[in-house]
Amino acid sequence: MKIQRQAAEMRVLKLSVSIWVLVCVLLVAGVVVVVWYMRKKREFLRQRFFQQINRVRMENLRSRISPHFTFNVLGREINQFNGSEEVKHNLMELVKYLRRSLELTEKLSVSLQDELDFVRTYIELERGRVGEDFVATITVEDELEAARIMIPSMIVQIPVENAIKHGLAGKDGKKELMVYVSRETNGIRITVTDNGRSYLPQVVSATRGTGTGLKVLYQTVQLLNTKNKSDKIRFNITNRSDGQTGTEVSVYIPFRFSYDL
Repeated sequence: MKIQRQAAEMRVLKLSVSIWVLVCVLLVAGVVVVVWYMRKKREFLRQRFFQQINRVRMENLRSRISPHFTFNVLGREINQFNGSEEVKHNLMELVKYLRRSLELTEKLSVSLQDELDFVRTYIELERGRVGEDFVATITVEDELEAARIMIPSMIVQIPVENAIKHGLAGKDGKKELMVYVSRETNGIRITVTDNGRSYLPQVVSATRGTGTGLKVLYQTVQLLNTKNKSDKIRFNITNRSDGQTGTEVSVYIPFRFSYDL
């Protein structure tokens, strides 16, 4: 009886070991499958994000006067222009703006310095249309190295363009536009403030446009944030809260932010 009991115990032990071995094999196989699936999913999402961002940016690109050839021809013809120097200067600035617009549209990120230089050119081109009472200031805190800080392309220009077109153009009295860049914790804060008409996204009018620029900007930020798991870009549009009319666009951009898709 004792021998039979020992034999039965050995069979139970062997069965238990076999079951545990099988469970371990299944667990390992499950982990391998999960890891393989996650890698495949990440690759699929990466490819989809890349296709989406390219589609968004190409849609924006197609909406602009684009070919480099056009700019070269315009520049050559303007150099031969015999009219006033002021008109010639404005036309050359326009060509510069259009060419730079194309270059920035083709890039996902640019330096803060390049973006602000582009914005300054745009402001000068629009100054005559906005009027003599137009005052624009661009301020970057001294401690910030604008040439080394990377930001999404057009993230300042589009809010500035909207402020001028939809907030300040046609406004009576003094028209103010302020761009301020400051350091905030582990990134920078960019604010674009105007004293024009307040932000009313629910209102559709001939002066408000189609919102294509903001749509492209929102989609770009959303795709980039999905790729960056830690700190993210935060983009907000609100009416001014200091008792004055106007709109404030506030953008927080982390220093350590990847623009690789």
